[in-house]
Amino acid sequence: MRACDQNGFSFKRKWITCDPRDIILSKGATNLFFASDVTEASNINEISSHKAKLFSPNIPPTQLESDIVVLSITAANLTVSDNKQWCLIKKLSEDLRTKKNHLVRIEPLITVGNEKVIQQIELYYCNNFDGKDSIEYNGTCQGEKPKNCTKSVFVWSLGASPFDFPKEAGFPIGGSEISGGFIMLKIEYVNQNPINDSSGFNLYYTPTLRSNDAAILELGISPTTANAIPPKQKSFVSNGFCLPECSAKFPDNGITVFGSRLHTHSLGKLVRTSIYRNGKRVGNLNFDQDFVYNWHIVDTLEPQITVEKNDMLMTTCVYNSQNREKITFGGDEPTDEMCSNIVYYYPAMEISACKSAIEDDALQTWFAKK
Repeated sequence: MRACDQNGFSFKRKWITCDPRDIILSKGATNLFFASDVTEASNINEISSHKAKLFSPNIPPTQLESDIVVLSITAANLTVSDNKQWCLIKKLSEDLRTKKNHLVRIEPLITVGNEKVIQQIELYYCNNFDGKDSIEYNGTCQGEKPKNCTKSVFVWSLGASPFDFPKEAGFPIGGSEISGGFIMLKIEYVNQNPINDSSGFNLYYTPTLRSNDAAILELGISPTTANAIPPKQKSFVSNGFCLPECSAKFPDNGITVFGSRLHTHSLGKLVRTSIYRNGKRVGNLNFDQDFVYNWHIVDTLEPQITVEKNDMLMTTCVYNSQNREKITFGGDEPTDEMCSNIVYYYPAMEISACKSAIEDDALQTWFAKK
């Protein structure tokens, strides 16, 4: 322990201690447990914990344009009494509906005291609402209207800082980029006791367009039922590929990746995307060997990484299914599994996903050997 006061504490430790009782600190997520006295530390289930990435680059905030506009989209003093997802659909202002701007910073706004009961907050763009459906919405995410909002823009989890786009690029917002002019906030709660919440995002945007449009590319494995994980496996490996046949359609100078969000569900223990060029592995796009499922953050990559035309990107997910009695299939439900890497890059291109699916024949062959 180096220092401690009412606002927190600081400590110092070697990355590798050579003590078998200590874990090796890595680039991935680390779960920190801390207690203020011996009595509090006597029960591991009651000790406070916090997830953090200890090996994160110290990147100064991007200098914002002088004509920045801030749009707040938050829950409106919402009362939540049990585990649920809440969705808020908001209509953009007239200037945003008619003209493209660049989104350059996303800042979380978390109601004080609710940090531990909000699992994640997501921001989506919505498809066109027609006629009588062209209205705002404030309700559970099981309604019909949230189904029109499928273009994921950003996700926040506790511990994530404001996200700045690099000075070379901004994420398009407004105009034809949002058909119908609606955006949606989706909040997932994990609380049991009633709370009032007004959490959400501040969206910083500018009419002064930057040099490049930023965009999102999804890598990994298509979440079909063929993406199956057998039960009782300590380390089951699945690989998804963005093949050269797909990356051949990238811009001539390639793409520059500045952000990455690795994702599986609860069985995932390691996620990695590797870059192969001319048949040889040249490095990682992102790597988390201590992956934590319910900690959804976008990693800022520094330095930024160039992916060239004809590169192959292999996304590897390692799962632990020792506590499962049945096969876990791929899918969107929490009890299903996924393997993806959502990357933020520029310049934008028409391709939104470059991933692979597991063939049924390959799956049957694997099970036959077992």
